[in-house]
Amino acid sequence: MLRIGLVFGREIYLTRMQSTNMSQQTASYLFDTVTRYLVDGIRLVFIISLVVAGLAILLGRRDALARGGRWVSRTSRNAWDALDEGSVGETVRRHTPVAAGVVVAVGTLVLVIWSNPTGLVVLVTAIVVALLLVAVWAMAHRKVDAGLPAG
Repeated sequence: MLRIGLVFGREIYLTRMQSTNMSQQTASYLFDTVTRYLVDGIRLVFIISLVVAGLAILLGRRDALARGGRWVSRTSRNAWDALDEGSVGETVRRHTPVAAGVVVAVGTLVLVIWSNPTGLVVLVTAIVVALLLVAVWAMAHRKVDAGLPAG
């Protein structure tokens, strides 16, 4: 309702602002500048309400959520095992410092090439690099089963 009121209020403000001191374009810019944070706040409240509604729907269906969680867990474990035990895992184990260096170099290259990186870009890039370094470390320090019989 507030957003609709802002749209109508803007139109009323601009049609009534027939002053010789300020052009239509300047009045429009002034109104948009003053109400910018209010509009951003409205968007933020709308997005948060959608997330809360989605979580409420998901938590209301706990059996479906549990099935989805088990499927994601099983699929990710199978994917990790295939990656870790395959040729990629073996190559990373043999060349761990090079793999870690490549991950850091690519992350740095992304930040250097990106024109005007925002704080969010730097944060997301740092998180991705950290996760990839954890994956390299996990592949390098894989526990090898000795093949001894239990008991």
